[in-house]
Amino acid sequence: MYGLFVTAAYKGFDRRGAIWAFVTIFVFGALAPALAPQVVSHFNQGADGIVIPAQLFFGPAAFAVTARLYRRHPERTTSEWLSSQTQIGPGGETALSTPFVEPAVPLAAAG
Repeated sequence: MYGLFVTAAYKGFDRRGAIWAFVTIFVFGALAPALAPQVVSHFNQGADGIVIPAQLFFGPAAFAVTARLYRRHPERTTSEWLSSQTQIGPGGETALSTPFVEPAVPLAAAG
């Protein structure tokens, strides 16, 4: 789920979206769930093994970050993202094109 959040943020909002997604994942997907049992144990004296799902923190935070990105920056469409990925570079090749590599052994001689 975290990987999909980063991928969608990068596709929709470029580098700034990916950075916001990584920060959100670190704080609300890793740090807050790890520290929550220590905080909650002070209020709950009877139970030692308390589990708090990461989605309790990450879901609202991801929604807030996505809403902030939508409000401040227009989201790129898939066609805009694809056209930005196929820009012609200095060598005349596109970013998505892969150079053709000759096989080491010709196919007819391989057998």
